[in-house]
Amino acid sequence: MRQIFKKIHLLLILIILVLSHSRLSSQHDKLQNLRFQAEYQYGFILPEYSNLNYLVNAPVRSLNFSVIKQSFGQTSWEELYHYPSFGLSVFLTTLGNDEVNGKEWAIYPFFRFNILEYKRFSWFVQTGIGFGRVSKKFDLETNYLNITTGSKNNIHYNLKTGFEYKITNQLRLNAGISLDHFSNGNTKEPNLGLNSFTSIVGVAIQPKAPQEKIKNQLGAHEVKNSLELSYRFGGKRARALASSYFYTSTVSLALQRNVYRAFHIGLGIDGFYDSSTETEMIAAKANPYKSSDDFQTGISISQAIVYNKLRIIFQEGVYLGLTYKVKRHPIYTRGTVSYQITEPLSVSISMKSHLHVLDYPEIGINYRWQQ
Repeated sequence: MRQIFKKIHLLLILIILVLSHSRLSSQHDKLQNLRFQAEYQYGFILPEYSNLNYLVNAPVRSLNFSVIKQSFGQTSWEELYHYPSFGLSVFLTTLGNDEVNGKEWAIYPFFRFNILEYKRFSWFVQTGIGFGRVSKKFDLETNYLNITTGSKNNIHYNLKTGFEYKITNQLRLNAGISLDHFSNGNTKEPNLGLNSFTSIVGVAIQPKAPQEKIKNQLGAHEVKNSLELSYRFGGKRARALASSYFYTSTVSLALQRNVYRAFHIGLGIDGFYDSSTETEMIAAKANPYKSSDDFQTGISISQAIVYNKLRIIFQEGVYLGLTYKVKRHPIYTRGTVSYQITEPLSVSISMKSHLHVLDYPEIGINYRWQQ
């Protein structure tokens, strides 16, 4: 525990130094848009799998330290999202069983926007994703009860919502709820991961009075259609605990419509290739394997939250034609973060899954024809 706290202290010092060097070197005092936040979280591990229940013997206790940068309307996107905040969090938590699951520390950037503001109160939603490391993982000889974590290095995802009360321009209190998830993206087995649900209380200090918000005139939104071709590739470990790493890829074509400036919808077709199918079908004692079982096809709908060049995309699809033969899942899902490099070209990172069961991560390149 002492070593983890030392790492957190060093990371906090590094964060503050980097922000200070990059922001305070300009003519304006950028500290007026920075605040420093500490939160305490208390809750429990979600009983996602019944065989985890007997392993959890303690509540979840967490500490979260954040540096937050408040926007003030330099672009129309900032005004559109009610002047959102961007930040970096350092997170330390227990995992319900110190002997088996150990503890986790994580560092992740996040995006926070206000849904509603009224006088000194605000209702916010925050999401972030980054790197997490656990102190204990599965080991066949020394920690065989840990069936959730096959590697010490993981991906950490956070989603929280809550209310913030501004006591003064320099002091704020907040309370809310948080959902945290970590897993290694099926890059090493086992990979059930853990989900925690916690309540939050926190305090934030802002050294300088905040900058006044700029009001921009948002122009009328023009509804347009676009067609996007995507190629994604990734890899996975077979759930049969095979030592090999299996190649995966996806080709997609989607018709998209920018219904609102910050929200797009889409309809697409997807083709998947998964080289682990034979190994997993044999382990699952599924139907006799055919080479065509490595391929799947489907149709999907998507919803995209757009902020300038960044898109966060949620996709839900159903297999049609060539179906998924390992577990007979009829539905697939994908979460994607996409960044636009040029007008037609973007790059992306995705996670394909079957509802709550993660399948494999993907890196993608996308080309879009605009109407």
